[in-house]
Amino acid sequence: MKSLNWKKSLIFCISFLVFFFGELAVNIACGPEQDPYDYYVSYFHNNVQGNQYKPFAFNGMLFLNDENDIWEEKDVNSAEWAKYLSVKLKDVRKIMYELDSASNVKLKKSSFKLAATLPDSLRKNNFLIALSNNQAAYNYYKLLKQCEPMISNNSDSWTQPTVDSVFLMKTADKNLALLPNIKDDFLKLRYAYQIQRLYRYAGNAQQSKMVYEKHMLNNPSTSAVKGWAMSQYAGIIRTEGKINEAAYLFSKVFASNPERRIMAYRNYFWTDAKIKDVLKFAKTDSEKANIWGINGFRNPDSDIEHLKEVYNCEPNHPLVSALLMREVNKLEQNLLEKSKLSLNFVDALTAQWDYYGPNRDSLRTANIKHLKTINSFALALASNQKYQQQGFANITAAYLSWMENNDDVALKCLEKVDFNTLSPKLKDQYRITVLLIKANQIKKGSQFNENDLLPSLKWLDEKRFAENKKQFLGDWDNYISND
Repeated sequence: MKSLNWKKSLIFCISFLVFFFGELAVNIACGPEQDPYDYYVSYFHNNVQGNQYKPFAFNGMLFLNDENDIWEEKDVNSAEWAKYLSVKLKDVRKIMYELDSASNVKLKKSSFKLAATLPDSLRKNNFLIALSNNQAAYNYYKLLKQCEPMISNNSDSWTQPTVDSVFLMKTADKNLALLPNIKDDFLKLRYAYQIQRLYRYAGNAQQSKMVYEKHMLNNPSTSAVKGWAMSQYAGIIRTEGKINEAAYLFSKVFASNPERRIMAYRNYFWTDAKIKDVLKFAKTDSEKANIWGINGFRNPDSDIEHLKEVYNCEPNHPLVSALLMREVNKLEQNLLEKSKLSLNFVDALTAQWDYYGPNRDSLRTANIKHLKTINSFALALASNQKYQQQGFANITAAYLSWMENNDDVALKCLEKVDFNTLSPKLKDQYRITVLLIKANQIKKGSQFNENDLLPSLKWLDEKRFAENKKQFLGDWDNYISND
């Protein structure tokens, strides 16, 4: 038997220990990461007024709370085509956006027409059937499919699209000449948009601008295509140095096109325009409110200015409630403390080296001051009969009053709420707020009526049962035998 090589064994052991403890040190220093959607105590849901501005809800750890628009452009475009041709949305979406490569090849070989060589799933598609009976729509769709590989962002992200500038220019010139002869408003708008894109991708920005200004700018259509074209135009003038006008146009796209809201939001700030300069282009109070709202969404700090400006411009603009919810969530992050029993590993570790420790009292004082400011605003909303979201305003004021440890004011706000008129989400928020106030009264030893708790406790039990049932099905449904 060979003797053990102690020198090699020692080197191996030392190397192993170095790598092992090195990796351990890295893991402790760098991870685990906190959950960006669960890093502070919150009892006030950021969607009680709906998901219209969900991507821009407050999140101190992310630039956007959600990277996905609330609507998909595929569905918006498909819905417009479905209405135009009187077909089902799913049929349009399947052909326009969801075909596999093999089906795409077969459809291209058939010149995008119904043919015996196509599989039944395509030959029976109502969108294709409608196109075959509408020559004008078919001609547009054929143009779209021919140019799509060079002007679409839906191509393979690993493959650089080949752009034939000469082909794009010739195609744009040809269709621009035909544009005055197109009488169908639905198709005419889309032709203009595609011509605008063809010129831009061919490198002729001036022609692209001309098409928008002459054929789309004053078009009365409410189609989503107008916003897409405006975004293209704004991108061109931004490169020309007209950053303030570009930012204004991006703010309009933000307002009119939920399916491109995130893109418009990013583009707005990429212009690096100042809000005072952008506001000069606004023609209506609603447009001013929208500009103030976009800038308010970007501010992660305590902020009453943007909220008040939106309200002063248009009191019932949905941005008022969206910005107010952001401020409530900011206050929760800054004022509601976690129980030490609920601290996760990262919280427990960082609590030992509290960076804000020396300034905690002054920061808390500043946050409480902001709480009073926001609560005063919410109470003013609740007392303003012209404000149409009275239920939301009173529940928000009640919740902020609870945070301010003023249970009497909180209960008076809730007494003004017509519970039966609330949306399901606002009803849930109402129940949560009642429970928080009652829990605070119990903690203080204050007198309260036990019967007042019954509706909220019943609601809580129903929610618990529903969540447990949902979790059970999610955990075990896949393990049920199919025998």
